[in-house]
Amino acid sequence: MGSILAFVSAVAYSAGYILIRTGVRPGDPDGGAFVTTVVNATILGGGALIALGLGAEPDFAWAGLAWLIFSGVLGPFTGRILLFSAIHRVGPVRAAAVINTAPLVTVVLAVTVLGETLSPADIAATALVFVGLALLMAEAFQAAYEEDAAAPRAIDDVAGAGVALEDRARSMAATIRRRYGTVMVIGILAASLSAIAFGFARTSRRLGLDEMPDPLLGAAIGALAGLATHLVVHSASGRLGLLVRSSIREPRPRLWAAGALSALGLFSFFAAMTFEPLSHVAVIAASETILTLMLGSVLLRSTERLSVRIAVPAICVFAGGVLVAIG
Repeated sequence: MGSILAFVSAVAYSAGYILIRTGVRPGDPDGGAFVTTVVNATILGGGALIALGLGAEPDFAWAGLAWLIFSGVLGPFTGRILLFSAIHRVGPVRAAAVINTAPLVTVVLAVTVLGETLSPADIAATALVFVGLALLMAEAFQAAYEEDAAAPRAIDDVAGAGVALEDRARSMAATIRRRYGTVMVIGILAASLSAIAFGFARTSRRLGLDEMPDPLLGAAIGALAGLATHLVVHSASGRLGLLVRSSIREPRPRLWAAGALSALGLFSFFAAMTFEPLSHVAVIAASETILTLMLGSVLLRSTERLSVRIAVPAICVFAGGVLVAIG
């Protein structure tokens, strides 16, 4: 059951990513993060209130509450903000490649902090997953490099049409500085910190669930903490009114659906941890990367294509998750 729930979490998040990709418009102030967070917190918070109203009596512990709030601040807010910052600086390909290391962070923390153990079969399956993720990272950076290499060729074409050599040199220098200068370093650092934030958030969920063994309440507390952080930060920056007006003026059903799927994914992840160790759940949930690529190649054929260089690591990740699930 834990393996099934972890896979459901991966499917829900993957479908949500596709909906966000198709539902966000260039003029959106935060890439849809606020809308999806509101819907996510509303569904989970409402579900928890209904459960309590029907007589559910979850165990309460201040330590558990603190860990769950911490997970909400780290994951839905900090991790996502850092990820969007990385995408802005280095592009979605490089940012996604680095964020794929989040499951590795989770497994390392599960073993070192939580004291979980991995059998030889688990280690082999986990290694297979991370080989696949490493290959995906290499493919993503190769694709980004090829995209960068096209810039000088484009400059050559323009120069051949009569642009002065001095202007050409300045354009090439600007391109190099933009891609490989300080902006690149900050972008990769932001993506790395995002992966670490998501890894620590999952570990915090496990610690909170140990103190308060109620997956629905745990997911609701984490989601509400993420929403509260959004509200405080955006209110302090003066952007909250803009986000609210934008969300009301132009309703986005796809973003609402993405928020609902995010709620399902978060609850399923919490529920999976009641059956399986965090390290197992994290490895199986890592299949969300592959599922996103597969869904994108089918539903977004004009912008996403599934090549052999992606299919091979996809098989590695999926096979590793299956081995952990049946182990």
